Amino acid sequence: MVLTIDNEFRVVFDKKFYNEEHSLWAKFEDGRVMDASDAAKRASTISGQLVSIRPADKEKRRFFFYKKNEKVGELYFGTSEESLAYLTSTDPSLFLAFLEKILKAISASGRYPVVLESIGELKKPKELTIGVLNHEYLSSIMKAINGEFRKVAFIEKIPETLLEELSRKHSKYGTLVVTSANGKRNVEKPTYEPPEHDIPLYPELCPIGFTIGFTPNLSEWLTIHYDPVGVYSVGYYAINGKYDFVRKWELFFMEKNDLGEFRLTKINGEFKVKEWMHVLMKDTVKNGDELRSIVAKSFNTRDESVLATFYIVPIKRVKKELTECEIYVYSKYWSSPKLVRLYMKTCLGEPNASLFWIKHVNLTPSMKWSKVWMHWAKPTKISIITACVLSILKEAR
Repeated sequence: MVLTIDNEFRVVFDKKFYNEEHSLWAKFEDGRVMDASDAAKRASTISGQLVSIRPADKEKRRFFFYKKNEKVGELYFGTSEESLAYLTSTDPSLFLAFLEKILKAISASGRYPVVLESIGELKKPKELTIGVLNHEYLSSIMKAINGEFRKVAFIEKIPETLLEELSRKHSKYGTLVVTSANGKRNVEKPTYEPPEHDIPLYPELCPIGFTIGFTPNLSEWLTIHYDPVGVYSVGYYAINGKYDFVRKWELFFMEKNDLGEFRLTKINGEFKVKEWMHVLMKDTVKNGDELRSIVAKSFNTRDESVLATFYIVPIKRVKKELTECEIYVYSKYWSSPKLVRLYMKTCLGEPNASLFWIKHVNLTPSMKWSKVWMHWAKPTKISIITACVLSILKEAR
């Protein structure tokens, strides 16, 4: 479907996806009203002016948008047979708001990674396709590059202002963007500059314990685990063909008589630091080395090697193998970090339990849209313990 530059944003959906497999606006009148209302609220936030809506027909498929009683746009949700949605407007903020709404709806509120495929350069595409990957985030980037995703919508018309915004800030919307040009497929790097955070790694900065995971590419992870009983460990994990985490090496540190002094006591596997690990570690170690000489005090999320990070703080032990935790999650595909509170089984050991969590919680770019996890909370609602522990995680001013 050839893309046309127009003063209209028109998206044509796969009929089966639109009518049978996803609760989009095609079936439910109240859903369409809510989606139109969400677009108006978001446009109000973007523009700084109140945007109101009025249904324009009995079926509540057509809506008018107003600013100070002046009509600024018209939104239409297609019938089951039409399987499309389009917006015409004189206000760029409405186009942005509706783009976000469409991506949110297609991602099934965070269940699926969303892929935007551009045939030709992203700034001047000949075609724009929206697709979804399966639920396995661990293979999302490779599957996107290989084209192994389901195409569920085509952008038929797009305003030039929206196309410029999309190409300039595509990662703001939590999508993987693939460009197909000159016979090559490539996943575009995130364009959004995330807030700057320092992740604390030393025991004295989090005396109740923590586990972090750090990755540059979603297929390799470095984990650091600290337990207040006096154990500190660093492990490197890679993902095999079955999408299981395989430990390549692990360092064990034990606390000595002098409180707070940790020294390396055991090395499992063949220790080797890859280039992306240098933000955390030095590349040579030997038994007896002090923790401070091997592991950095903290690392910054703005580093080029940091694609995603999780930081887990235990709140309380519920049962022998069940701990209530609060988890800070960072990704370059999000405009802000996330905090989630949940119960974690620790029968696999703390670092392995953490990797089990990220594998099943689906840490994908589209997770920024998530409404399916009942434990999501705003940063202002975290526990006092975590607030103190994460007080170092301050945005740069």
